[in-house]
This record gives sequence, structure tokens and C-alpha cells, in this order.
Amino acid sequence: MKTKGLAAGLILGWVCAAAMAVEPVSGRQAVRFGLFDTFSPQFYAQTVEPTLSYLAQKLPGYRFEIKYLEAADAERSLSDGSVDFFIAPSGIYGILIHSVGIRHIATRRRFPGQDPSRSVASAFIVRSDRTDLRTIADLRGRTVAASQPLDFEGWQIAMGELAQSGYNWRRFFKSVNFVHYQMPDVVAEVLAGGSDAGVIRACALEQLEREGWVEKGVLRVVGDKAGPGASCRRSTGLYPDAVIGSLERANPDVVRDVTVALLTMPAGGAGWDWSVSSDFLALDRLYRSLEIGPYAYLRDRSWKALWQRHREKILPLAALLLLLLAYEARLHYLVRVRTRDLTEALRAKDAAEADARHSRERLTNLERAGVISQLSSMIAHELKQPLASISNYASGLEERWRRAGGPPGRLEQMAVDSIREEAGRAAQIVDRVRAYAKNQVGPMGLVDFSETVKKAIRTYERNAAAPVELGSEIEAGITVLGHGLELELLALNLIRNAGQAAAKQPHPSVTVILRRDGPKAELEVLDNGPRVSDSDFRRLTEISESVKPGGLGLGLAIVRDIADRHGASLRFERMDPCGLRVTVQLRREPDEGEKR
Repeated sequence: MKTKGLAAGLILGWVCAAAMAVEPVSGRQAVRFGLFDTFSPQFYAQTVEPTLSYLAQKLPGYRFEIKYLEAADAERSLSDGSVDFFIAPSGIYGILIHSVGIRHIATRRRFPGQDPSRSVASAFIVRSDRTDLRTIADLRGRTVAASQPLDFEGWQIAMGELAQSGYNWRRFFKSVNFVHYQMPDVVAEVLAGGSDAGVIRACALEQLEREGWVEKGVLRVVGDKAGPGASCRRSTGLYPDAVIGSLERANPDVVRDVTVALLTMPAGGAGWDWSVSSDFLALDRLYRSLEIGPYAYLRDRSWKALWQRHREKILPLAALLLLLLAYEARLHYLVRVRTRDLTEALRAKDAAEADARHSRERLTNLERAGVISQLSSMIAHELKQPLASISNYASGLEERWRRAGGPPGRLEQMAVDSIREEAGRAAQIVDRVRAYAKNQVGPMGLVDFSETVKKAIRTYERNAAAPVELGSEIEAGITVLGHGLELELLALNLIRNAGQAAAKQPHPSVTVILRRDGPKAELEVLDNGPRVSDSDFRRLTEISESVKPGGLGLGLAIVRDIADRHGASLRFERMDPCGLRVTVQLRREPDEGEKR
């Protein structure tokens, strides 16, 4: 390979080009051209020097001078008034047009008939033996060599291709080696293996191969977009070539003469000429994608910068968002109001239905109680005769035993006495029921409540359906004003209900307590039955169905009725963890000692 020869030849060309200048001619008007330092020495030798020579020949009344300008500070370079015209890559021209008063005069066209707006491109080159580098995506995370960051063809176009492909071009490569010149530096860096890839202008590789500086096939273009048969391989889109422009302070007559001369200049030896480019939109899109030049502010992602860039869009969107939020808030408010109204209406409807249901249940229970009361009166009326017959049969048995030769045995006598006693008690109940029916309850009298409760306990023990441990604590001599039979029925019903509830437990027990409580007599009946549910407990305090399966609800109705007639209070309490306490309090008569 001819790497050393390539370097030596190109450097020699640069020295020769730098030595060439247009000699000033005394008495002629000076026309100063500025040349930016991003161009290669070949560009000066092949384009700038022939152009200035032609202008000097075509316009003998002017003397043309050249000045080198720094691309790193292009705006300042044109603002000091030292030049009238400038020659710049289209990339720099695209930046200056937004900040400096300049006019486009001509754009270099590399081949006759070619669109001057689509003339230059970049190429990613790699060594042909790098089979792992086939596409631009394969270059990610690799090292790359390039001339300099402001080189339009040697860097910016290539980076624009990465940005437009969706990559972050600033972080795409592992490292970038800027070597100042495309040729020979970038080519030599790739050939020597110092970098995985390099960026050069399109057609440069073909020129090097044609002139013998690089062996054909040693280097390869990655991601070729030109297609088979194209004269130049490229990895990017096409953009305008170098531009000649004038500054606004230039003499209009001079601008006219130079413009006419440039556009009538014949094609050079390399086939290029000067033409007019009317489309620089590709440059604008390139800078926007790279966020450089007039779009460098896009790199500022602060809230302040975003606001300054997009406030024309943000304000209408914010207003729309506020309207939507207000509408949403209003909608939620209306929904809450309607939901609250509907909830209240449903709650009122449910309460009305519950009241109606409760009223229907009470009416039904009252009607049932009335029916049962009528049936009780009928049954009491009809039972009077059978009970009298039972008593007569018991007396007849005693009479027969006497006529048979002597008194009956003790057991037989106890049976007969019990029959007569129970029949008499039943007759008293019947008489009481009939008296209720006729509203002839009769006056109350003094009743030994202690003996009445004991009698109720004995009755329960004789007739208990299931064995229950029954305990009692009865204070003696407690006297109340009332009806003895009714008070016995009250105590008996409470004890019987407690016994039936406790019978469901493994060790059923019932406790009956009668004691003095100040001016009152207090009767307590406690059981260890299962815990009473809320609904059953509520039904205990009102006329309703029985809490016992198959019950009619008359037991507690009788207790309440008797308690009401005696001015007694009736209270139910659930015990923890189970069981129920029923308390009856009624006024007692003072003892003899209390009277004194």
C-alpha cells in the first residue's frame, strides 16, 4: 500500500496551494474573498485557485485577495468587515444565513447537469477484511476517525445520518479520533488499524483508488446508499456543495459582476462548475437533527428553555387542560350530588319499607294474639266442665276406697291429692282467663311472693321435660300486692323458658333469685343457654313470633301482660359469654320492722 506516498503527495499539494495567491495590482479595486479553514488543500488547488484566476481574467478592473477564516468562530470572522465575499461549505453557510446578513451567489456543482442542491455526501469507510462491519448499526460502540467537528462532509453529514436513523450520535461511538484532514490522515488511520472506521467525503475513496494512492478493494464503504453502478459510493443522503456568498456591505455593482462571471465560468478540468442552489431545506433538517447551529438551543432541556421554545403550544394546551379539568371536576361534583340524592332516596325508601314491614309484623302479631285470646276464652269455657269431672272422679275414688274397707294407701292418697290439686289449679287458671275475657279481673291482695316463686319452682320441677340443674336463692317473707296465681304464672313462664334455653347446653343450669331491692322486690332468672342473636334479642322485647322453633310467642306475652297489670318492670340482658338474665321488679309491701 502507498500510505506514505499518499501523505507526502497531499502535504506537498497543500504547501504549493498555500504559496499561491493573487498578486495585488496597483490601481485596481480590491475584492476580498474569505476562505474557511475546513476545506482540504485539494479544494484550494482544484477549485479556489482556478476560480480566482478566472475572475481576475474576466474582471481585469478588480484585484482579488484571499483571506483564511476560522470556521470555529465563523460569525465573528465575517463581522469584522475584512472580506466582501466568502467561500464556505454549505454547512457553514446554513448556519450563517440565520445570524449574518449574507446572500447566496453560487453553489459548486461537481458534474454538469447535476442538481447543485444534491451534490455532496459522506461515507463511512472500513477495511475490507472487517467482515463484522456491514451496516451503520454495526459501527455502534466502535472507534471512528474524522477530520474535525466542523467539517461538513467529513463529520456533520455523517452524524446527521445517525441522528435521522434514531441514534444518539453523541454517544454512538466508543471514541472519536479527530485528525484534522480527511486525506491522508483519516484514510491512513483506518488502514493502520488505529480506528475501526473513518468518515470521508463521498467520491474521495474512488479518487484515491483511481490515482493509485490506495489499492482498489482495500477499503469498503459501509451502508452504501448509491446502489450498484454508481460512480461514487456514499453512506448518507445528498446535500449542497460549497457556496460562494456575498455580505450585505459588499458593493452591489461588484456583486453583480462577480455573480455573472461565476455563473458563466466554464467547467473546470475536474468537471465541476458554479450553479445556483434553490433548496437548502436539507441543511435545516440536518441542523435540527444534530441540534447545532441555529438549533443549538434544543440541547437545553430545562423547564425555562422548554417554555421559551414551546409556549405558543403550551398555553393553548394548558388552557384546554384547565377546561378539561374544570369539566371533569364539575362532572364529578354533579355525579356526587346525584349519587347523594339517590342514596338518600334509597335510604328513605328502605326505611319506609322497613317501617311498613315492622308495622305489618306488629299488626299480624296483634291479630294473632287477639285470635289466640279468643281461642283461649273458648277453651277456658269448654275446659270448665272436664276439670270439674276430674275433681269429681278423684273424690269418687276416695269414696270407693272408704266403702271398700278402709282408707287408701299413702301412694294412692298422694296421687289423688295431686290430681285434685292440679285440677283445682287448672280450674283457677280457667276462671282467671274467663275473668280476663269479661274484664272482671278482681281486686289485688297481699301475696307472699317468696312462697309464690317457690311454688312455681316446685311446679317446674314436677313437669320439667328435660333434666336441668335448678338453683334458687329466695329471701323469705317478701310480700307484694297482686294476684297470686298470675305472679306464679309469671315466675313459672320465666323459669320454663330459661330451662328450655339451657337444655341445649352440655350442662344446663337455671338460677332463680328473689331479693329485696329497696322498696322493690327483684326476681332474677338466669340461664346458661346459647348466646341470643341480635334479632332474637330484639324480638324478646316486643309482641312477635317466638324465638323458639315451633313456639307461638304467648309465654312472654303472658309475662309482659302480667307485669304490666302489676306495675312491674321487665328487663332482658345478655350475659357474657352466653346465657340470658331476665329481671322483674315490682313494688313490695313493707315488712313489720320497716313499718315501725
